[in-house]
Amino acid sequence: MGADVTGRLAGLVDGSRPPGVYRWRSRAHPSALRRELSRFGWGGYPLPGHQLTDGGRFLDACATVLAFPGWYAHSWTALGACLTDLTWLPAEGHVVLWERYGCLAGADAAAWRRAYETLVRATEERVRYAAPPLYVLLRGPGPGTSPLDEEPIPLLPT
Repeated sequence: MGADVTGRLAGLVDGSRPPGVYRWRSRAHPSALRRELSRFGWGGYPLPGHQLTDGGRFLDACATVLAFPGWYAHSWTALGACLTDLTWLPAEGHVVLWERYGCLAGADAAAWRRAYETLVRATEERVRYAAPPLYVLLRGPGPGTSPLDEEPIPLLPT
């Protein structure tokens, strides 16, 4: 499975895919993803979506999974600041695997919109500041379009 995961994520690791938020249909186990990414000096962070049914839970889960510093204020603004920074997680790049992202989208549309917007902005800001890239992979059932503009969420080829 190891070479298979690397092949699917090659576009991220080699920079041929721009940082951003993507839907990902792979069945790769999160621990296999983390192992493969770590071979290239990248960090992989699985976000357990089935528990994320409101904004507060999403903010808390991000803080835990990404080991946010003590100054994190559990707000959308602070989430954006932490995701843009991530200097406490030294790596060549970062991949957040948001499992079952549709749970938040179905339970709390406003929080889904804020979460999506914050993630997209953070990936763009990291490019602007020449920080190691951040990718967010949305996996499982959920909306196929952006809550911001109804455009399709790009699909990362498998």
